[in-house]
Amino acid sequence: MKLKQLIKIQHPETHVCLYSGTDIKDKSGLLFDGTAGEIDLDQYGDYDIFYIGGAADQPIGMRYWIVKKESE
Repeated sequence: MKLKQLIKIQHPETHVCLYSGTDIKDKSGLLFDGTAGEIDLDQYGDYDIFYIGGAADQPIGMRYWIVKKESE
C-alpha cells in the first residue's frame, strides 16, 4: 500500500513518524515527525509502507517504515 492511500483515511491530527528502511528497530532514519495532515504527499506519497506500528510513547500516534520501490 502506498503512503498516500493510507494517509487519506488517517485522521489529520494523528501524530505520525515516518522512517526510512526495512529495519523496524532502527529509528535513525526519521524522515518526518508531525501530524498526518502535514505530511508532504508530493515527497512521500508514492513510498510503499513496509511496516505500521503504534507509537506507545505518544498519546496518539503511528509509526510507518516506508521504502521507495523502483518502477518495474
